[in-house]
This record gives sequence, structure tokens and C-alpha cells, in this order.
Amino acid sequence: MFRPQYLILCIVCITSIPHVLAHSDRDMSKDLSRAELRKGHNKLMTLNAAIEVENVDFESKNIKLLSQLSLAQTGGTHDEATANDVWGWTDPVTGIEYVLLGRSDGVAMIQIEDPQNPIFLGLLPLTPETQTFVNRDVKVYKDNAYVIADNNVHGLQIFDLTQLRNISEPPVVFTPTNLFLGVEKAHNITINEETGYCYLSGYKLESDTLLPRNGLMVLDLNQEIDSPNFLQGTFKRARLDGDSYTHDAQVVIYRGPDEQYQGEEIAFCSNAGIFLIVDVSDKSRMREISNATYPEVNYIHQGWLTEDHHYFISNDEHDDDAAGGFTTTHIWDVSSLDFPRYIGAHVHNTTSKDHNLHIHNGLLYEANYTTGLRILEMTDLENAKLEEIAYIDTHPENDDDGIFAGAWGVYPFFESGTIAIGDMERGLILVQLQNPLSVWTSKYFTEEELQDPNQEETLWGYSADPDHDRLNNLMEFSIDSNPLTPTPQSGMSILLGFNSSSNNGDQQHLTPIISIRSRSDYSNLIFHLESSTNLMPDSWDNEFSFLNTEGANDNQWRIENYIPNFSMESDSRRFFRYSVELID
Repeated sequence: MFRPQYLILCIVCITSIPHVLAHSDRDMSKDLSRAELRKGHNKLMTLNAAIEVENVDFESKNIKLLSQLSLAQTGGTHDEATANDVWGWTDPVTGIEYVLLGRSDGVAMIQIEDPQNPIFLGLLPLTPETQTFVNRDVKVYKDNAYVIADNNVHGLQIFDLTQLRNISEPPVVFTPTNLFLGVEKAHNITINEETGYCYLSGYKLESDTLLPRNGLMVLDLNQEIDSPNFLQGTFKRARLDGDSYTHDAQVVIYRGPDEQYQGEEIAFCSNAGIFLIVDVSDKSRMREISNATYPEVNYIHQGWLTEDHHYFISNDEHDDDAAGGFTTTHIWDVSSLDFPRYIGAHVHNTTSKDHNLHIHNGLLYEANYTTGLRILEMTDLENAKLEEIAYIDTHPENDDDGIFAGAWGVYPFFESGTIAIGDMERGLILVQLQNPLSVWTSKYFTEEELQDPNQEETLWGYSADPDHDRLNNLMEFSIDSNPLTPTPQSGMSILLGFNSSSNNGDQQHLTPIISIRSRSDYSNLIFHLESSTNLMPDSWDNEFSFLNTEGANDNQWRIENYIPNFSMESDSRRFFRYSVELID
């Protein structure tokens, strides 16, 4: 049974962002113990991804394949060539989008102004005298790319991305703008773009004699690399077990429900056997806030916060046996940072290891190795329930949960809606979500903001959730102002308006008009209009519902109805929203 999905629209009246155990675990047998997995005393496997594979048609649902650039087309193939993680950059001057595709031998720079015809501009090779390595990670801050790798003496490469504007005869071989050798290697990199601080996880200094099992190294990207203030400090749990190693992290200015930490810079770390939360606000005194785990934990690999900072969703790269071979996604309640609560696991109907995931505009994007990209709605996180709404299987050869092949990373943050997938064998794959009912980013508001009619238009945009019902609203505007016309990343474009009229001279009516254009012709759509006096979740009353069973005219619907007995001057029904429901 298809579960209805909702596109919610709120209308306001005028009355007012590695991967695997240093990826040394890529060689590991499934029979290794959890302790061995954490220690990382394992050599790299010979990857089956080292060969160029034939392009095929990918099985998919609600996803359109835009284009693909193979390994040969993004820098060439050789015995050790693989692709890995992927990130993006949008030129603030031209608006052109670029993909930064990690490879075992460097980073491929790809222009996607026309995502159906991407252009490989060139390769930023790995640091000279280092070896190709399966893992590479790249992030962006202020038009610079920051690149690390897990191989010897690679350091942190810094590359000025504005050079990509003027490539007249691609492809070219790029050179780093700068190189920081204060760190020999690192497994992962995260950047808090609000503060300009960079966090290297699983790093190794040249002086270290053991494998890199360190925590976080903090760099201030607002400083020159030769400045004494560039290296801000390091954090590592004061323990000897494998859980002192930070494999991956997300660092944010915390704006979640825990008032004690609001406004602080907080790191949410995946530390193999534990989920670790660290207050990194004071770089000279970074401190562990809490840690937590769950039964039969194997390797907490990576995770991402929901956009309201209420939940943290993570993957465990070696928990497939515990779930009978099925992909498993783990959900945490972090409404209290001192006491994070493990809610439970969502078990997918796919068999593959899960890898890097991100959350954007209310959707969960998972790059799950041999089952490709999976996109899920977070329908009921409090009960660990997710719903898959779209997928593309970029590794059609098999869905083996015991191998590392296929989709490594996904970048879903381009404003155009183009989604970039880094696939180990097939290079770069560009897709677009075709789910007809779009979901947009939530924003939470204080009670004072909710009650101040003069701030409605300025505080709320089309991505707001002012009634806190966790259903994301597309847009809102005053009745007598010009309607906003957003450009949805996928699905439907929407235009709304209102007309007021009188009936029999003394009966005021309000006539809402909704025009919806979709990329696909869907029948069996129910359009609902609801009203509210105070935007609280239980305060919405249905004004009318309209069932469309005949499809659209040129993929477009225009719905007109009216709200009877409505007074523009005194009516308490100040707030309205549309929902569009797709039914069987």
C-alpha cells in the first residue's frame, strides 16, 4: 500500500551537511571480531573496484538519471583507480555548480552547469611521493577546497576553486594552492562553515609511531597556514580502547532543544564503538559532554543531524550480520546532549553495507554501497521509522552485504536539485529526485515570533514549519501581497493567490486559487485546504477537500474554491495551508 505523502503549504493573512575505519577495514573479513575492527590492525584489500565497469541501465524509483562520467572520463583508469567521496561547490559569482569527486589518486573537478552534459575540467593529483589510497575526503570553505587522504605524508591540500572559472581547454592537471604538512594523514575532514573551523578526524602526525587512532585536530581556516594560530588544538578521549579514535564527525552551532548548549559549537562524533558528543566551543578546553552506544554495536561509522538538531542518524558499517544481512540505520534522540538516547534501528529491505549519509530539506540521503543511493522520509523518528521514497541502484551486479563496492558518497545540497553520487567503480553519477511531493527544510520559531503578526512575512519563508507539526511548508505570504514563486528542487512548482468577493452584498468570501505544475501526470490527488487560528499542531480545521481523479491538463492543475463566511477584517482564521495527497 502506498503511504500518502504530503506537500504542505502555509499561507499567512495580512492581519499581521568516512567512511570506513581509516578504510583499513576495507580488507577485513566479515569474521573479524569487533575488537579487531576497532583496532584497525588490518591491511588494505585488493579492491574489486579497480577495473573499469561497463555502463548499464540502473534500476531506480522516483529518480531520473541525468548523466554519468566513468573513471576513465574523470582522470583515467589504472590498476588502483577507484572513486570515493563527493562534495560540491557553487560559484558565488556565476552561480555555476561544480562537483569535487574524490579518487584514489586525487580529486576530479567537474562543472555541471548542464548536469546532462558535465565537463571534466581536470584532476588535482595526490601529494607527490604519496601512494594511491582508497579513501580521500574533500570539503569546501570560502571558495577553497580542503583535501585529505589516509595515505602517508599526504597532508592537507588547499585548492582555490575560483580557478575553475577560466578553464578554456580542459582537462588540465591542477596544483594545490597551498599544502599543510602539520598533519601527515587523516581519515576525514569536516568544516563548520559558520565559524571557519576545520576538524580532521582520525588524524596522524608525522611523529606518531602507531596507526592513526587520534580524535579531532582543529584548524582555523580564517588564519594563514603558517600562522601560529592556524592549528587551534586537538581533542582525544583519555582512554586506551578503540573508542578514543574518532572516525567521522559533524560540527555545528547547536540550535536544538537542549537550552543549556544552544549557541555552542558542538561536535557529534562517530567513534566506532560509541557515539560521542563534544563541546568544542573553547578550542583550548574541548570537553566530552557524553557518549552512548547500543546493543551489538560493531562500528559506528558516520552520521548526520536532523535539521532541527533533535535527532542524530548514523550508520554502522559492520552491523549487517546482526540484522540478518539487511541494511540498518540507527536513530538517536539528542534533545539532551548530556543524556543522548538511542531510540532504535530502522531495518531496510535491502542487503548492503550502509555508508555515508546526509540530511537535506527533510530527506535522508544514504549512499549504501552495493544498493546505491537510497532516499528516505523520516516519517516517525521517535519510533525509528523511515520510509524509502526513491532509489537508484548504481551497482546492479549484486547487492552483497559483504563487499565494499558501489555508492560511496552522495552530495544532495545543490540548489538546482542535482544530486551527485560518487561510485567506486562507475565514477560520478548525476541524478535528480522525481518524487512528485517535495519536502522542504524546517525552521522552528519562538512563541513570541509566532504571536507577532508584524514579523510573519519577514521571519517565515517558503521553507518554514511555523506550527511545529514537523510537516514542512513550501511557502507563505500575506493575502494581499504578491505570491512568492519558489523553484522547487523536485516535484511540483506552485503558485497561489487569493481573491476576495462579496455574496449578496453582506457575505464576505475568500477564494483561494492554487496552480500546481508537476513533471509527471498524476491522477488520484486530493487537495486539502486547512485553516488555523494559532498555528498549533492540533488547531488545523479542514475548509475543503477536492479529489482529482482525471489527471492533469498538460501536467498542471488549477483549483479554485472559496471559504464562506470569511471576514478580512475580523476573522480569527488567519492561517491557511494546502496539502496535496497522492493516493492509490
